[in-house]
Order: sequence, then structure tokens, then C-alpha cells
Amino acid sequence: MVTIAPKWKPVGTRVDYEVVPFYTSDLFDKRTAPSRRKDDGLPENLTWFDAQIAGHKTQVKDGKQQLGFIKDLDFPERILKPVMNDKRGKIEKSFYSSIFASSSPLLAPYRDLLPQFHGVREISYKGTTHELLDMEDISEYFVLPAVIDIKIGQRTFGPDANPEKMRKETEKYPQQEEIGFRILGYKIESGETTKVASRDREYCLTLRTKEIEGALHEFFSYRGNDVHVIIDELLDQLEVVKQAASLGVYHIFSSSLLIAYEADREAAPRAEIRWIDFSHVFPGDGQADENYLYGVNRLVRYLQNIRLDLR
Repeated sequence: MVTIAPKWKPVGTRVDYEVVPFYTSDLFDKRTAPSRRKDDGLPENLTWFDAQIAGHKTQVKDGKQQLGFIKDLDFPERILKPVMNDKRGKIEKSFYSSIFASSSPLLAPYRDLLPQFHGVREISYKGTTHELLDMEDISEYFVLPAVIDIKIGQRTFGPDANPEKMRKETEKYPQQEEIGFRILGYKIESGETTKVASRDREYCLTLRTKEIEGALHEFFSYRGNDVHVIIDELLDQLEVVKQAASLGVYHIFSSSLLIAYEADREAAPRAEIRWIDFSHVFPGDGQADENYLYGVNRLVRYLQNIRLDLR
């Protein structure tokens, strides 16, 4: 049976960096202002996670304070994800807790695929108590991490969605039904000073079906001549994702695969996949998760094509 690559020892906390867009003349030519914000009230040793690609950001929305991802400087190999203050947050917290509390062999593929889970923490921020999922941060396992967030599945709404929810989700990215997934964004750290190349959510939403392979090609092309080793590792790990989605234990919607590889060409090529975002989880009732499998199989085909192109 194919297994996920071993958990690598973190290489240490990365310095702060600046986000730059891609440019055809020079990937790391132009820079923007520093992205790190002041900690503005976070408890001691906690700081905002500036490498966040997707998900909720720190803001006040509909009169409620939302938090973005947070780093604990005492545990650089971990990341703190805020629990949403609604049904979705309860579902995700319960899912992580139940997967890692179980010793069932049936759930072994999930324990291999999910970020290692260290429990739930509480912090006070601006007078409000927030719950945080304490999880593994795989970007810390690489000298120069290249990370992409890909939302998997033809549909991102579950069987409980009303017609309005279905319409809104479908209109976000209509071509997802054909492609089988949606790229939410990607970032690649360079070896030059403290710069990182980035494609954000807004850019990725403009990608047409015929442009998806080009975007994935761009993401993987920075590694160099041994990128086939990276893609082979990912293809092996995607087999474990397919195995889990075929078990019929859960049907999972609006979930992502977080893919990271080593962009430092002086370091050994390696890659990791983690299955993330579990706010829409339903019983599988013994039936394979065909929605998720369709997306994973389509991603596999894209990666196989890119492997041939980049040899």
C-alpha cells in the first residue's frame, strides 16, 4: 500500500518576507511593501501568519471579529487555524478530534493525510475568546517552500445546500464542474533575500479551463530538472487520497489539498500533501465520494502531463 512520505524535521522559522507577483521577465524582479502587520493585541509569542494562501483573513465581517491564521513562535512547526463561530466550525473541530482520537484502521488514510493535530487552543483577542485548531505547518519542512492550495471536487456544496447556496457556489467558478478542482492560490519562496512569488485568489479565479495546465506548469517549473521526482512523490500520495475517498466513510465538500515542495535546488527534492478544510463533511454510507474522486483523478492527469512536459 502506498503511504504518505515521512514527516520531515522542520528547518526552522523563516524570516519575514515580501510578496511579489510573477513577471515574465524575472519571477523575482519587483517587490511590494512588507506584508507583516503588527501583532495588535495578540497574546505574547503569537504572530500573524503572512504566508496564508486562502481562507478567512483577520477582519471585522458582519459586525463580528474574524481571525486569520496565527503562528506560535514557540512552536514554529505548527499553525493555528481559527475555528469558525458557526456550524461549519463545529463540524471541522469535531472531524479533526474524531479522526485523531480514533485508532480504527479504517481511518488510517485520513490520519496520514490530515495535518497532525495537537488539539484546540483558546486565546483572547480584542476582548473576545477565539478557539484555534493547533495543527502541523508543512511549509516549515522546506528550506524554500513552494505551496499551492487546490479546492477539490466538481461541486463545493453539500447535500444540505439550498438552491441559493448552490447557485452562489457554482457562480464562483463555473468551470470547476469540468476541471474538477479550483486553484485558490500559490506562493514560491526564492533564494534571493526575502522575496516570494505569488498568485492570489483573484488571479486564480480568472483562469479558464485551457489555462489550468499552464498555471500548474508555472508552479512546478521553478524546481528545475528534477521536478519529475517531486511530481512522482505527489502522484504516490494522491493514491492515498483516492484510497480514502473510495472508502465510503465520508463525503467531503469544499475541501482542499495543500501541496508543498522544496523549491531550493540545492536541497533534496521532496514534496508533501495534506488534506485540509473540513467544514462540510457528511456520512459516506458506504458509497465512494465520487465528487472528490473526480477532482483528484483530474488533478492526477494534469500532473502526469506536466511531468512529461518538464522532463
